[in-house]
Amino acid sequence: MKNVLIIGALVLIFIIGFFGFTRVTDRAVQNEHIPTGEVVLETHEDTEVGFSFQYRTEPDGYTLLELPRDSYTDPAFVKLYTLAPTREYENFIQDTEASEGPPSIGIAVFENTQKQSASVWVDAHPSLSNMGLVTGDVARDEVVGGANAVRYTIDGLYRNDTVAIAHGGYIFLLSGAYLEEGSRIHEDFKTLVTSVTFIQQQ
Repeated sequence: MKNVLIIGALVLIFIIGFFGFTRVTDRAVQNEHIPTGEVVLETHEDTEVGFSFQYRTEPDGYTLLELPRDSYTDPAFVKLYTLAPTREYENFIQDTEASEGPPSIGIAVFENTQKQSASVWVDAHPSLSNMGLVTGDVARDEVVGGANAVRYTIDGLYRNDTVAIAHGGYIFLLSGAYLEEGSRIHEDFKTLVTSVTFIQQQ
């Protein structure tokens, strides 16, 4: 029980706390001129969990960060990916004063030892899925990358699109926060979800 509470708190930090700049920067990103130029997408392949996704590196793209299993104590937690806008992230790490991180896209991976569907898992793990904060309908029969998935929106300090995918003995919990629909990070999250594929594990 203690481990569940710990990982629940950590994922809430990832979903809510680490997106702290969303309130002050996402509106600016929404209204600023979107850089022109050829869009460069990087593909990240994780053969440990058999998962692949694409994210934008240019123009004005994202930095990929990873926190592995050793960072946490919950046995079900595997790893956490965070995609932070590079410009804001570089400013954040150079800032000597305490501040919240930039708006980000996150992918948390958990072991799914009971082989639950995505729909069953999100209901069985409300501290991780944040189902208690859902606004609107829950789409329980989605398919992402050919795998069973659930889509829903969380409404807390700001909206947060969430996609839970069950595949290969894992749950992949994708989350993207935004202040306004149509903002750049909101659109980038949708693009990332579309890019998800499942690959051979090693």
